[in-house]
Amino acid sequence: MKSADSVAFGRAIGQLRRAKGIRRKEVVARLDGTYSDESAFGRIEQGRRAPDRDNALAIVVRGLGVTDLETINGLLALAGFDGVTQEDRERLKLETSDVLPPIRRSNQRQQEVKLWSWPATTAVAITSAILSGLAAVGIGQHIGIALIACGLYASLYAESLFLESAYLPNRGHLWPAATVVFSFMFVSSMSALAIDQVLVSRRNLLALPLSFCIFLLAAVIQWLVILPVLPEHTPLRARFQLLSGQAAHLKNTAYFLLLVNIFWLSPMHAVFVLEREQHAGRTQLIQDLLSRAIVIGQGAVALNVGPILVALALILLVSIPMGAHLMDNLKPHPKLNSFDILFFVRAVLYFALCFICLGWYFYSLGRLN
Repeated sequence: MKSADSVAFGRAIGQLRRAKGIRRKEVVARLDGTYSDESAFGRIEQGRRAPDRDNALAIVVRGLGVTDLETINGLLALAGFDGVTQEDRERLKLETSDVLPPIRRSNQRQQEVKLWSWPATTAVAITSAILSGLAAVGIGQHIGIALIACGLYASLYAESLFLESAYLPNRGHLWPAATVVFSFMFVSSMSALAIDQVLVSRRNLLALPLSFCIFLLAAVIQWLVILPVLPEHTPLRARFQLLSGQAAHLKNTAYFLLLVNIFWLSPMHAVFVLEREQHAGRTQLIQDLLSRAIVIGQGAVALNVGPILVALALILLVSIPMGAHLMDNLKPHPKLNSFDILFFVRAVLYFALCFICLGWYFYSLGRLN
């Protein structure tokens, strides 16, 4: 028997029951006397009572109508039990007539599924591509770095959705949601950069605050929109308390916005401002701004290359031990390998965006100096 987590198991079956539109008293009736009433079964969902293996298997298969072995094994692992054995398979096969067909979902859930259907997702992706093309016109000569940075940035949010749901038994429903999130974050980022470029050319001092507000607003919107898709419970099993899937994605969002402010938007805005002054022939002003640790003036506020390198080193010094601590304390799980891969993919995307933006910034300042 593996280490049990009755709270995680209870939350998982509660989430699955609600997703299927099943009431607790229906589950109790299907279990045929295993639990005396709804409150007795409710203690299982609340994590106040741990079922034995036979009862956990009965809840999943008979009570919730789950027949997919991967899903059953994932839920059993949360309860601290080994996966389905050959004997279980034979017994489940004999009892297939007792397994109820999929339950019709509630109206709310039907609307949610319709929202994430592939036709709607495709429409969002096409619309975002068109709007991004229009925004690219406003960015001008820096379209290359803009496309790369926006692509990596949008990928971080989509990847975070998979990462924080890595322990879910089935993740097929995440693909439409991830596509919508990627498309939305990509087009909003392109739009923010285009607006920043246009306002800088007009010497509007609100260019940087307004652009960052667009990034911030887009991040908040994406989190609220995909909130129903993320796990309400703690998806991981570790030797210390972890955040729920929803809270973890919110934390990731904060980290991504920090990256935007230090390594991407502020430096790019500063380059836009310096290029404007170069076209106006103000070379002395440019040299004066570039001699400072913080490039500040004419609406620009950004760290110079040296301080940004220090910030990057500090982030690495903090993130590497934090990541190692998490990995060392994760408990065995069938989905652990998938989580490990997604965890390292996120790190690669995050620091790739940092290094690419920093390299472009260094090159641009050298060209202007």
